[in-house]
Amino acid sequence: MKYMSFDIITVVLYTVFFVPLIKAFFFKKGTEALEEDIWSIEKNVAFIVEFFIALILTKNIVILRNFGFMEKYVPIGFTDFLDGNPRLSYILILPILLCIVYYIGLLMIKVINYFTLSPLVSLLHRFYSRRGEAAKRILSSIFALPRALCYIILVSFFLNWSTLFVFNEKLNTYLNESNLYIVIVDSVINPITKSSFAQSIPNILNDSFKIVEIDESKNSSAPNVSSDYKNRNVIVYYNGVTLDEGVKSNKYIKEEASNIVSGMSKDKEKAKALYNWIGRNVDYDYEKANLIMNGNYSIPSGAISTYESRKGICFDYSALYVAMARAANLKVRLVTGEGFNGTTWVSHAWNEVYIKEDKKWINIDTTFYNGGNYFNSKNFNFDHRGTQIAGEW
Repeated sequence: MKYMSFDIITVVLYTVFFVPLIKAFFFKKGTEALEEDIWSIEKNVAFIVEFFIALILTKNIVILRNFGFMEKYVPIGFTDFLDGNPRLSYILILPILLCIVYYIGLLMIKVINYFTLSPLVSLLHRFYSRRGEAAKRILSSIFALPRALCYIILVSFFLNWSTLFVFNEKLNTYLNESNLYIVIVDSVINPITKSSFAQSIPNILNDSFKIVEIDESKNSSAPNVSSDYKNRNVIVYYNGVTLDEGVKSNKYIKEEASNIVSGMSKDKEKAKALYNWIGRNVDYDYEKANLIMNGNYSIPSGAISTYESRKGICFDYSALYVAMARAANLKVRLVTGEGFNGTTWVSHAWNEVYIKEDKKWINIDTTFYNGGNYFNSKNFNFDHRGTQIAGEW
């Protein structure tokens, strides 16, 4: 991996990192400013740590509804509003929690400094005053290093989360091209920000779900292909197979689905049981994702191969759900669009199933099963977008 590839995002990140170091080297401060520098470093580090703490609290309290805080202390009308606008949950609640956590953190740091910083500054004064001009400049740059790290992490975090709120394909492309940005997100941001809610979501690779359209006017009436594709007289291939081939079933899948929903009468109950079974029994196939990303379709795709191997990627999960839902007499759709993999938006597939008793279609994503509730979640659209119905049965 080329960490030094100077695309625009990488240039921005390196600039953010090196400017404080260069500034500190050329505009060094005397020993009287050491305590101020240390306090500045502490505040920068505290802001980074407490920002992530506030983010995790927001996710757990507002999004996941852990701890029961929302139910006990927040009016139901406001919670319903946040459920319908998940991005606003972060915009409105995160700054409030950040202020609370940040000032509590600063108070704790001041108490600790009272007992530890003064003796340390005394030692640094003596050490610094005995150094030569060059050494003092180098020491000034070293003191600026934590600040530089804070800046590059903050900018990377801002870029990472801006993709959730600003749908800009050009920005998404730039981020995918920056190896430095990807390393920072994977190594620093994701491990800190991802709670149990997101730690198990597969790291879906960009271009691991490919849709290819081939002109075939004689097949313009092919069943179960969306009207957009029919009108354009194309056959659509999903990871090397047509939609009909992908959702094709067999007696074993039908028997399994019948056993799973045996004794159930409600559509929602059946749909949830199938969602749970696939989520618990199918693993994400990273090897296949890498092969498809490189144009290799040697590993079969679709419901049958996924059921037999118990492995697959997003299209396979969705195709198997279609096959099982049809066997359980449920109306079902296979949907394509984009999912957020923690770094950028990538091509993705999921399902919609019709619940007769509620008279509505609901979203489900079996690929993300291990990452939290993706069965009719009110926050589903937070990390899914660009819905296109590929087929309906």
